[in-house]
Amino acid sequence: MKAYKKLLREADMVKGRRYVPISSFFYVYTLEHILAHPEEEGRKLAMKCLNFFHF
Repeated sequence: MKAYKKLLREADMVKGRRYVPISSFFYVYTLEHILAHPEEEGRKLAMKCLNFFHF
């Protein structure tokens, strides 16, 4: 839940027709990163997820 709140605060946007805070939990790459780094700073986590959805 902490990761979702971080993403909601830092990356509350649509990127590539995907809402980043929710979609980040449905893609293997971003989910693995979120689970592997639970205490990562919100801004850094948001940038990783936003970069993944950048086309």
